[in-house]
Amino acid sequence: VNEALIEKGDYDREEIVGAHVSRVMPEEDILRGAEIIVELLEDPEKTSETVELEIVHDDGTRREYEDHISVITDDDGHLVGTVGIVRDIQARNERERELEQYETIVETVPEGVFVLDENANIVTANEEGASILGVPLERALSTGIPALVAEGRVDPEVVPVYKEVVRDLLSSETGTEQGRFRYRVYPDEGEERTIE
Repeated sequence: VNEALIEKGDYDREEIVGAHVSRVMPEEDILRGAEIIVELLEDPEKTSETVELEIVHDDGTRREYEDHISVITDDDGHLVGTVGIVRDIQARNERERELEQYETIVETVPEGVFVLDENANIVTANEEGASILGVPLERALSTGIPALVAEGRVDPEVVPVYKEVVRDLLSSETGTEQGRFRYRVYPDEGEERTIE
């Protein structure tokens, strides 16, 4: 057990070194780890496997980790031990869950929604948002507002205004938490809509 895991889990080194893995890992993850070890022993071409699991810290809290498991064998191929390199992935997994939830909201809200990056490229959108622009959703997701401006579908003033709003949002001087602006779109020839 290295110092990083001892520190992260707030373990006592003397207590943890030599202890059974159940001291730090739930039973279901121990069983999954055992299955992976068997698979590695049965397939000599495979030297390691990565699995997500939980590690129980000394205070009882559980955190999500990624364990890169390798087996150590003797010259006859018999198991001598295992090595696991673990990495805390709790924050990454929480962020992925938040993004999935956010994408679900964007996809299901009855209003037109576009999520833009700092350069006004469309990161995600819903069907209603794409229809406001007069393009299929797949097209909306593979383009940016500047390209739609070039096609005459979006008011050319929107990009500089958008970038100014983003600057204000990112600036620590303004304290701005949200930005709004109106602009015109031209989804079909002769049609004009104002959106906010």
